[in-house]
Amino acid sequence: MELKIIKTKKQYQACLDWIDKKFDTKVKINTADGEKVQVGLLLVKQYEDANYPVPLPNAIDAIKLKMLDMGLK
Repeated sequence: MELKIIKTKKQYQACLDWIDKKFDTKVKINTADGEKVQVGLLLVKQYEDANYPVPLPNAIDAIKLKMLDMGLK
C-alpha cells in the first residue's frame, strides 16, 4: 500500500483495512513492514483527530463522576 495523507473516508477505510490485515499477520515492529504500519497508524490518527474530534468533558461532571466512583458525597 502506498502511504499518503488520508483525505477521504474511502482512503481512511482502505488504510484501516490494510492495517488490520498487517495485524492479522503479526508483523514485527522492527521490520520495514512494521515501520509502514506505524506510519499508517499515524496517518489514521491524524485523520481521526481532524474529522472526529472528542470534546473535553465538563469539569464539574468529571468531578461528580469520580466522586460517585469513590463513594464520596
